[in-house]
Amino acid sequence: TTAAAAGIGARPDDSAVTADASERLKLIDERMRFNIEQAQTVLTEAPSSYLVVGILGCQGVGKSRIMSLLHHNDKEPFFPVQGSDLFSSITHETAGVDLAVTRERVILLDTQPVLSCSVLDRMIRNEAPLPPGIVSFEQYMEVQSHQLAIFLFSVCHVVIVAQDWVPDTHLWRFLLTVDMLKPIAAPDFSQPSTSAAGSGDRDSGCAECIFVVNKAARSLFAKDAQQQLQSFAHTYFSHSNYWRHSNNSQQQQQQQ
Repeated sequence: TTAAAAGIGARPDDSAVTADASERLKLIDERMRFNIEQAQTVLTEAPSSYLVVGILGCQGVGKSRIMSLLHHNDKEPFFPVQGSDLFSSITHETAGVDLAVTRERVILLDTQPVLSCSVLDRMIRNEAPLPPGIVSFEQYMEVQSHQLAIFLFSVCHVVIVAQDWVPDTHLWRFLLTVDMLKPIAAPDFSQPSTSAAGSGDRDSGCAECIFVVNKAARSLFAKDAQQQLQSFAHTYFSHSNYWRHSNNSQQQQQQQ
């Protein structure tokens, strides 16, 4: 799936510019608490729909940099990025989920790293209270990572998965777990069903998943390497909604 096919990066439509594109809000804090009041002040200013784009990835893979580029900010990163001091101390920059609205009416959701030792370290240092049923900070960090990913795949039209290399089987295995845990979408009885299995299945409302490799080796662009990677990805995700939804989207684009 490409960013152009998902409608990311389109030029601004002046008639649709109503939200403040210079404002960045904290939608979810580092303890996974929603800040609905701030988001409502931005999202209720205009009635038309938005394209929601979120990003997932481990620590230091360039998530905030990618989202800043989608915000058309090439000089100064719109979303705070991990500096050299934080990188040397193995500390992440983004905590929770930051929200911004572009001039093209695209909602960008920048997130804290998943499966991060830095998140675990911050939990221990701050002595974060453990929720019921959680017996350790390690378990809390993993649960929080899965909750964050499930949230993105539930509310986003497009989820960017940033990684430094491929195949990152550790991250891919995490995505398969998220796909299994993601709630089943409720059937929409207001729309006519085109097939018996067309509503209420796990594929309903599944976000487009775009994989971005920030540190891809030059050899990865060779045709044979790309075919081998696609074959491996097909085998790995063949029974998941990521691959089925991608195939359905490609078929729809070919028909159009």
